[in-house]
Amino acid sequence: MILLNLIFSNDIPHTGGLFYKGGAAYDKNGGRLVVARGGEADFGCYFNLFPYCVYRRYCGTESVYLNLNGRGSYTVRLCMRTKLNSVSILKTVQADGNCRICTDITALPEGGYLYFTVQAEQGCDIYGGSWESVQQPATDVKIGIAICTYKRESFVKENLARIAKGITKEPEWAGRLHAFVVDNADTLEVEKSPYYTVIKNKNLGGSGGFTRGMCAVADGGNYTHMLLMDDDISFDFEMVKRTWGIASLLTKEHSSATIGGTMLIKEAPCVQQELGGTFNGLRIQSVNGRLDMSEPQNLIKNENAPKPDYQGWWFCCMPVTYVKDYGLPHPFFIKFDDVEYGLRCSREIIIDNGIAVWHGGFDYKSNSALEYYIKRNEAAVCAMYYPLTRFSVASKFLYCAHRQLVSKDYYCTEKIIRGYEDFIKGSNFFLDLTEPDKLNAEIMAGKPQEIDSTQIEKEYGINPESLVCETEPKPKNILKKALLFTENYTPAFMMKNKAGITDVRAEIKEKTYLKRTVIRYNSATHTGYVCTFDAKRRKALRKKITKIFFRLLTSYGKIKKDLRSNAKKMYSREQWNRLFGE
Repeated sequence: MILLNLIFSNDIPHTGGLFYKGGAAYDKNGGRLVVARGGEADFGCYFNLFPYCVYRRYCGTESVYLNLNGRGSYTVRLCMRTKLNSVSILKTVQADGNCRICTDITALPEGGYLYFTVQAEQGCDIYGGSWESVQQPATDVKIGIAICTYKRESFVKENLARIAKGITKEPEWAGRLHAFVVDNADTLEVEKSPYYTVIKNKNLGGSGGFTRGMCAVADGGNYTHMLLMDDDISFDFEMVKRTWGIASLLTKEHSSATIGGTMLIKEAPCVQQELGGTFNGLRIQSVNGRLDMSEPQNLIKNENAPKPDYQGWWFCCMPVTYVKDYGLPHPFFIKFDDVEYGLRCSREIIIDNGIAVWHGGFDYKSNSALEYYIKRNEAAVCAMYYPLTRFSVASKFLYCAHRQLVSKDYYCTEKIIRGYEDFIKGSNFFLDLTEPDKLNAEIMAGKPQEIDSTQIEKEYGINPESLVCETEPKPKNILKKALLFTENYTPAFMMKNKAGITDVRAEIKEKTYLKRTVIRYNSATHTGYVCTFDAKRRKALRKKITKIFFRLLTSYGKIKKDLRSNAKKMYSREQWNRLFGE
């Protein structure tokens, strides 16, 4: 059974270091990797290494075969990189044409991976290859792919074309895969195909779109797994095949595991956004974020990564039994639905080198309006799963709201306040919300207009490109940080006319202190928006912040009990059918 097919290239620029390194070049027309005379190609790279720990631990794999389809004479060195980042050569084989090498992985150390190099004295061609096992599938796996989309026709069509092309090239996959595309905008027009089904849906956000897709997979009858995929990712069909392979080999002990794909940043295609995520009730954090995956030491970090709490739904494969055993996702509309479902369902999450998609980086999607959903849903998940005190939760709100207030970002402050106001309403808010798309339109209204760096420099005399806002040191002293917040109570006459600038993703900064005008700049998109001091608006927001702070102190226990006791009702099939209009 093929576990991993070797991949030599893709259509995304500047990704070569993820496939191979050294004296080789990919001939796309010839479908071959040409190793130059005297050159050596190193396949110890993200997509072609073999993560033996995953297959040994979760699939019971005892030995693997490296198969190479080549032409010419060459030397293959089978290597292992260990947890300490040291390299050992396990076997050296002289090959002429094709090559097959078997390796026992039962005694190999934890935290390492296998890879190989090819050295050609006179030059050789490698036409393909794979890592294989003599194992047979433990489960007859069939995956229903659920894709949620909203007016992203070009992305969806490209991804459906990848799936259709992959199945057409290898017809046996027609019986293993089918895609369900949930169109929340009712604007997608694609040709009919036996490989995918388009489902029209109300705009119920990503939560509603994915839930509708999960229902379709669960109702299909013979699907064992559901693979949730964002509409705007780029991926190789091999990623789906590798996921299917792991799912089909899982031992009985690990058969309910979630299998995830790493997110690589489309704008910086060798950089990893996250290998799963963690959430402690107050803070969400990416595992192994911002690592350059063309560097071997970072591949080892992935092999030894901390256990994630959840896997993002840009590429997340779960057993269909989750729907029956744990229910459907929470009706959050957007944000934190994958976090909540992962905390509820995923006891084991398998994420490693070799399975990944490219997706727009988080920094490129900054939108202050989303703070409403982030803070509302984060608070709800915290209440349902974490034993935090009311003071911790109230203090978190106080900090987040005042942080935006210091930056004069009153729009964002209002969204945070609105998010907590709706959270305080408890389960009734989610149960009574029948038209979330109208609420979303209301939340998005009045969003500040963004301007580019040229316009900022012209109007305010500041060149944001010359400022590295995000590297400005954070105030580490707690007292100093607290003093910065006193600006929210400083008289208006003390405000200075000179504009300040800070990165939109940054903590509260000294550069904005006592400035009447603050430019919130995103160095990733090279755009920003202008926030202006307004004493009257600030006073009104301060009053609301204080009110909510004390509401959380006095009512958090009651809210938590309500959300927990009504959780099953909120994410039940009956509730979702009502939202679907069925």
